[in-house]
Amino acid sequence: MEYPRITPFQTHHRVVYQNPADESLTADQYAQALAYSLQQDQPGTRILVIDAQATASTDEDFIDALPLNDAEKTELRQLVALDEREAEESQTQGIDAREQESLAQRLNLARAYAQDTDVLILSEPLTHVSPEDEAAIYSLLEKRIKKHPLLSAKQKIFIVSSNAEVQERIRRDRNAAQ
Repeated sequence: MEYPRITPFQTHHRVVYQNPADESLTADQYAQALAYSLQQDQPGTRILVIDAQATASTDEDFIDALPLNDAEKTELRQLVALDEREAEESQTQGIDAREQESLAQRLNLARAYAQDTDVLILSEPLTHVSPEDEAAIYSLLEKRIKKHPLLSAKQKIFIVSSNAEVQERIRRDRNAAQ
């Protein structure tokens, strides 16, 4: 497939928000085009695109298998606003479908963070998460990207979305760059 050339917003931040509507593309198309463009510009860079809605598992056991100490595992759960009680309830079907989708997306985000890659591109990672949790997750990601072992190894994390929270962060970053 032929992808359009995407030039991401230039910033010193390691978390970069991108609006696919700027290029008249869906989030998935934009994410793939961005990956293609980055690979052309930086051959050899390990780039991974994750459609956060693609996998809908609510099993958080993978976190315990990661090579992290207990504090780092706890912090990873906090990075995606994962409440242990909520995960336990999901295993016994104690939450409704919307909460189940939200939990699955947050766990998929944790799985994405755990991937061994230089650049991570997340397509619509939090569409089923409440606006409050979404804002908290992005704020914590921005704060912890240099400090958490799973995040610090990544050169950039691109969030590709057209939702309101991401649009606000794009405006904030562009205003700060002027």
